[in-house]
Amino acid sequence: MAKFITRTIVSTEIQVAEMPIGGSEFIQLAPIVKSGKVKAEKAVKIAQKHYAGKQVVVTAVNTLEEKRKMDEEMFMELSEVVKEDEIVEEADAEEVSEKEEVIA
Repeated sequence: MAKFITRTIVSTEIQVAEMPIGGSEFIQLAPIVKSGKVKAEKAVKIAQKHYAGKQVVVTAVNTLEEKRKMDEEMFMELSEVVKEDEIVEEADAEEVSEKEEVIA
């Protein structure tokens, strides 16, 4: 019997529309997908940065959860061993990155 590694992946889809200068209707733009949960305030900043130079409005922020699985044997082939201190360093780097986005 095959064993599986499962994980729930969370992402956020940000729906964005543009109001062209002199236009009367919004034009739906391609959605932006970010890893993890994103709050509405941060979604606005992400959309403005992504579509710089356009007048955009966030029309929806949807959190998506997707359960994924992989055969344990394949996981062992593709994954790499992570030391405990590397996990702490990655978490610290993500925290700094989030603070930089808020400041910008």
